Amino acid sequence: MNDVAISVVSDPEADVAGNAVIRLTGVGLVPPGSTYRIEPLDKDIASALPLGWPVGDLTPLSSRITRDGVDLVIGPEVVEAPGLMPGTPVAISVASVGARAELRWPSLPVSRAPRRSAVVMSGQQLVSERVAREKEQQQTALAAAAAIAAATALNENHPAPAFDDGDRPVRCPHRCIPISRSD
Repeated sequence: MNDVAISVVSDPEADVAGNAVIRLTGVGLVPPGSTYRIEPLDKDIASALPLGWPVGDLTPLSSRITRDGVDLVIGPEVVEAPGLMPGTPVAISVASVGARAELRWPSLPVSRAPRRSAVVMSGQQLVSERVAREKEQQQTALAAAAAIAAATALNENHPAPAFDDGDRPVRCPHRCIPISRSD
């Protein structure tokens, strides 16, 4: 491929955040219908692309000629792709002009807050959290077992409800709340 410099920068002409440009310095013109590709350089990522990675031939929103070359305008669907975190090593290529460059994906302004953020924990923090969760589950199970045992003991020591001739429940000697007959 030729001596074209490729960089990714925030779109200086955008009215809102979320757009960026792939700047092709040293290019005079890009043929209509040109596409670009963004591929990971990390072999682990390349074998199983992260969810939301922009895959295949991508079409820019527009292109514009600048004094240094051509800017391909890319939108939020690429700029805010979950797999393209700042610092991710990528290869960007524009086959129609024979250009390819390896770079780290830049930190770009986004149009909205991220939907979810990754929680990074050390192994020790993860183990501590699991131990705390297991302890809480054990305490819940013990409390449930104690409640079942108490209810069983009360039921064994409690006489069956008595009913008078009018089908009205009579209070038991424990002064329990009467239970109506279900049969």
